[in-house]
Amino acid sequence: MFIKPKKNTCANRICNIFQSQTLIIWTFLGWIGFLLCYPILASGQEEQASINLWTNTKEYTVKAEMSVPRPIGEIYRILTDYESIDEHISLFKVSRILNQQGETVRLYQATRMKILFFDIESESFLLIHQKPPEEISFKEEKGDFREHRGFWKLVPENGSRTTLIKYEVQSIPNFFVPRYVVIYLMKREVRKAFRELYHWIMGETETSRTELEITGKIVRQGISKINKHSLATEGK
Repeated sequence: MFIKPKKNTCANRICNIFQSQTLIIWTFLGWIGFLLCYPILASGQEEQASINLWTNTKEYTVKAEMSVPRPIGEIYRILTDYESIDEHISLFKVSRILNQQGETVRLYQATRMKILFFDIESESFLLIHQKPPEEISFKEEKGDFREHRGFWKLVPENGSRTTLIKYEVQSIPNFFVPRYVVIYLMKREVRKAFRELYHWIMGETETSRTELEITGKIVRQGISKINKHSLATEGK
């Protein structure tokens, strides 16, 4: 007579619990990976400018560059419009000039960036040296970083109709954050800021040109009316 062996219910339950916990852990890790990677994937889909990025994890440094079909003067004017930065670049909560003497500017900036469900906020008091229209360098005098410095360089291309924008920043926070997390956040925010800067440059220069065209048209119409009036007066 065949006797069916009893099932080891305790072992089966432990195995089922282990499998369920493993599934939950892998699902959780998958969502974390998606949330971390999504900003990079999304930015790659949306951006219209070709943005090149380089990183140096050892030195907490990120470099970026892109070409914009605008002359160097227009881009320099936008980069030095410090008090409009927080209206166009989402990283910045506040950007205010404290004082300016010639080409030396002292600037206060507050930033906010997201990682998963948390906001990381920081503030900096920057000393800026301008060399119009090719270079802007900055260094933190005090704030939430042990080291925060960098520069913008503008290089005319294609007969000055296009400008290559070069950017380099080195940021070492005062508070503890793993090195690779700092580089990841810097790379993500620089890419996003460059994309927003591109739209700012293209949008504002187009608006300025449209305003100039409208103003020129109004002036020409006014001159035409004056001429017609003068001719009519002379005919009388």
